[in-house]
Amino acid sequence: MFGPAIYSNFFVSFTAGDTVSFDWKALPGTDAYNLFAYMVEKDTGAYINLLRSAGANDTSGTTWSTQTNTVPTSGAYKFVFVAGSWDSTYGTIIGGQMLIDNIRKN
Repeated sequence: MFGPAIYSNFFVSFTAGDTVSFDWKALPGTDAYNLFAYMVEKDTGAYINLLRSAGANDTSGTTWSTQTNTVPTSGAYKFVFVAGSWDSTYGTIIGGQMLIDNIRKN
């Protein structure tokens, strides 16, 4: 189950072969985290997956990590980061968190 999302309110132009990086950390909250990050192109609606990660259980999290992806197609993209959880507690509680920082075009 995915929960809150944060997205950029502007588009960033990329040329095919550029890279995009960001720092991220997952916290279990009260259930296992389940994270998804992607970029969506403003004219075509095409998207590029940046990150997909899920915790093993309701106590697992991560340390700060840097994710880097190569942009395959030129265009103007908006960033989307979605936090959520998968039900490792069998419907008892739900919650997972994603922290993001330092989003950059390389």
